[in-house]
Amino acid sequence: MKVEIRANQAHLEGYVTAVGRDSRVLASPKGMFVEQVKPGTFQRALGRGHAVELRFNHGRVLGSTADNTVELVEDAIGLRAKAVISDEEVIKKARNGELRG
Repeated sequence: MKVEIRANQAHLEGYVTAVGRDSRVLASPKGMFVEQVKPGTFQRALGRGHAVELRFNHGRVLGSTADNTVELVEDAIGLRAKAVISDEEVIKKARNGELRG
C-alpha cells in the first residue's frame, strides 16, 4: 500500500486482493484450505453500482465509492483501491508509519 500525506489528507493506493492466484493457507472449522478469486469477480460486483465503504478496523466509515473518496477498479492483477482520507486518527497513523493492510 502506498501512503502519501497531502495537506490534511491521507492518500492511500494499493491492491486489496489479487485475482487468479492461490491465497495463503487459511483455517476454517472444517480444516485448512486455499482460496482463489476468479478474474472478473470484482468487476461484476462493482458493476452492480452498490456503494462500497472503506472502514477503519472494520468499524468507523472513512469514505465510500458513493461520495467519490474511494475508487475501486479490477485490473489484471486484482482489485485496486485509491482513497482520500480526512480522518485525523488515520492521518496521524499515516504520518507515523502505523497503517497496515
